[in-house]
Amino acid sequence: MSGNAIDIGTMLRALRKEKGLSIFKAAKELNISGNYLSQIERDIKVPSEVVIYRIAKFYELDPEELLFKFGKTMPAWTKDVIDIPHLKKIVTEISNDKRIENDQKERIAKELYQIYNDHLKEDD
Repeated sequence: MSGNAIDIGTMLRALRKEKGLSIFKAAKELNISGNYLSQIERDIKVPSEVVIYRIAKFYELDPEELLFKFGKTMPAWTKDVIDIPHLKKIVTEISNDKRIENDQKERIAKELYQIYNDHLKEDD
C-alpha cells in the first residue's frame, strides 16, 4: 500500500471509534465482513471502488478524496451515475447485494451506464 493508504486505515478506525461502533457493527452497515473491514483499517487490504463509496457515504467523506487516498481514481462514468437518481438507486441496490462479487458489481454498473447512454443517443 502507498503512504496515503497507511494513513487512511488509521483515520477510518478513528472515525469508526468516534461513532462508538464495533468493527462488526460498522462492517454490517457497510455490507462487508468484519474481517475485511479490519484488514482495511490495518492497511492489509485496499478496498474496491464500490466499498470505498460505501465507506465515504457512511463516514460522510468525499468519495473522490477517499479514492485518491487509496491510490485510486474515480472513473468518468461514476460521476455521471451519481448525478442520475434512478441509475444511482439501481447501482446502490446492486452494490448492497452480498451475492454479487465486487468486480461483477463494477461491471454491471458500467453496463447500465452504457445502456443509458445508448438510449440517450437514440432519442437525439
